[in-house]
Formats: sequence, C-alpha cells, structure tokens
Amino acid sequence: MRTEHNRSLVSEKDNLSSVVVMGFSRRAWQLYNVLSFMVEALPADAAGGLPVQCTLANCVKPLNHSLQI
Repeated sequence: MRTEHNRSLVSEKDNLSSVVVMGFSRRAWQLYNVLSFMVEALPADAAGGLPVQCTLANCVKPLNHSLQI
C-alpha cells in the first residue's frame, strides 16, 4: 500500500514538472516570436541613434541557442 502511495506521489510530481516545463516553453516561444518579429520589423539602427534593432537582435541570439533553432 505504501508503494502505491509513493508511485502516486511520483506520478503527481512528474505531471507537475511537465506542466511547469510546458509553461516555460510556451513563454519562451512567445518571447522569441515577439522579439524576432520586432527585429525584422524595425529598420536598421541609425548612426547616433539608440541601438534598438541591434539590442533586440542580441536578445534573440540566446533564445535561438536555448530553443535550438
């Protein structure tokens, strides 16, 4: 009986872990999609202006690696 209880707890823990990972994955993809769109939509940074496009492109690079794109 104790073994069944332990299996149930492990199963619940696995399910919770999967939900957490799926939530992080969904947020990561959303962030990647928004940043990628913004990088493509914004014009190249002008000399003497704020480096917005370049900064966003630098934010996307680690996501490319993390999401294995």
